Amino acid sequence: MKKQSIRVALRRVMMTSAVAAIVLLSNPLTGRANNSVDSVATASKQPNIQFLGSYDNSVWFDVKFSNPTGEKFDLIIKDATGDVLYRGQFSDKSFDKKIKFLNEAEELRPTFVIKTAKKEVEQTFAVSTLTKTDIVVTKL
Repeated sequence: MKKQSIRVALRRVMMTSAVAAIVLLSNPLTGRANNSVDSVATASKQPNIQFLGSYDNSVWFDVKFSNPTGEKFDLIIKDATGDVLYRGQFSDKSFDKKIKFLNEAEELRPTFVIKTAKKEVEQTFAVSTLTKTDIVVTKL
């Protein structure tokens, strides 16, 4: 009885090893040089814009943008009517900028635009001041 269960266990181990070896050897990427593989970047370059909060009658946003190639891009901030409040050109590989708006109106609708040579990404926020301490932010 003991000999039979040892044989079954050995057979299972050998089968598992054989299957693992076949899978590893049949993988098309195994054994090839790294330079023969074409890679495609699947991560899209999306800016990360977050509302940080309000302090001392101002509203703060954090704008982050991963730009691994270091290409030039424009950061444009528009108001609700489409007027440009801010425009800057950057080429940082890891862009991180804090933006401050004076809280002068009951509602603020900033639109953040990141524009590269190939693409334009736009994000709009609605900031409503209910009281001096209550602020509602909606990403549109």
